[in-house]
Amino acid sequence: MKTHKTHKGFVVTLDAVIALVLSLFFVSYTFSIVNSFPSYESVSYIKLQRIGEDALNIMEMTNSFGSQSAINTVFQQTGDQICMRLEIYNQSFTPSAKKNTFLKSGCTYKTDVGEERAFRTFYQDGYFKYAVISVWLKEKT
Repeated sequence: MKTHKTHKGFVVTLDAVIALVLSLFFVSYTFSIVNSFPSYESVSYIKLQRIGEDALNIMEMTNSFGSQSAINTVFQQTGDQICMRLEIYNQSFTPSAKKNTFLKSGCTYKTDVGEERAFRTFYQDGYFKYAVISVWLKEKT
């Protein structure tokens, strides 16, 4: 009788140890999945890039690339906390081909801002042109 109870206790202990090990694997796997999601900062940068892409799409659909007032209208629709800078290049993407630069009013452009860029090629006045929009969050004062 005594050996049967000892054997039964061993099986229950072994079962508990296996359940504990499986639970630890499950918890560690869950934490690895949670840590693989992008952080809030990277999500906001992705959002900034999407805002820039959307602004370029709107400018192309409304043929706004040649008009300062039309570009400013698109800029103002993005809200006060978003800053934008649009650069338009002729045919080739070289510094000497830069045609126009537009900066959203109320924003200051610095080279060290945490900006995201979006790019677009468009056709205007018989030529292909290239647009680069930089988008960043306005610094809190």
